[in-house]
Amino acid sequence: MYPSYGNLAFDYTFEASDYFSAFGRSVAALGDLDGDGVVDLAVGASGDDDGVSYAGAVFVLFLATDGKSESAQKISILHGNLGTFYTLVEFDRFGNSLAAPGDVDSDGVVDLAVGSTGGDDGGTDAGAMYMIFLETSGNIKSAQKISMLYGNLDAFYTLDSGDVFGTSIAAPGDIDGDGVVDLAVSARGDDDGSSSAGAVYVIGLQTNGNVKSAQKISMLYGNFDSFYTLNYDSGLGYSVAALGDVEGDGVIDLAAGTFYDHDEGGESGSAFILIFRLRE
Repeated sequence: MYPSYGNLAFDYTFEASDYFSAFGRSVAALGDLDGDGVVDLAVGASGDDDGVSYAGAVFVLFLATDGKSESAQKISILHGNLGTFYTLVEFDRFGNSLAAPGDVDSDGVVDLAVGSTGGDDGGTDAGAMYMIFLETSGNIKSAQKISMLYGNLDAFYTLDSGDVFGTSIAAPGDIDGDGVVDLAVSARGDDDGSSSAGAVYVIGLQTNGNVKSAQKISMLYGNFDSFYTLNYDSGLGYSVAALGDVEGDGVIDLAAGTFYDHDEGGESGSAFILIFRLRE
């Protein structure tokens, strides 16, 4: 849906200064947020300039059955109530990635996970993720940031400059069986083993969006090195996706892309199927 089509311009205007808004950088299907019987969408615009350059934004699009937008709610530092909880700064790139994990806080309304790869908590471009608790209007009811300074991730691991945590997000469901949905969040710039080899974090959430548990998968954590080696600039986690239970052991599994993998020379790329087991 380009801003000139599908009725989005009825709600928000894209001007010449928005040339690099990157609307459509990420997309997530929310389900029927407003209860009108039609599924709705979240669309990231990581280059949006609300407040400052490249702060980023997310648009919640309330769809009609013909695929057009009947209405929209923008979430940015100027819209949607995000500013009540957190401030976005220049080059945060909020909306770089999206995932719809379902109703995390059990209030009857679906919620949204948003990546912000340019977040500087812990170092330049260390990255961040926001757990956004929505109202049916698309406005934010509450929010929890997950970074080196927020959300308890630092109790388990350290994010450094250039990690770009939040590169991609997947919502695999309740991996640890505690009744709360979990997330997979990648950091393609992570340097475990080699520069920008990449990593994926499997994060167990609390209902308030804080991190209850975390397992990093990289060349140094999570047993990945027992099977394969990541090299310089492999970028594990350039993309992640939830697969369901691939091998039928009752545990949800993941796929993780390595866009810059060098198996066939250059940046030929590859993908890994990550088969998990329950904690013993």
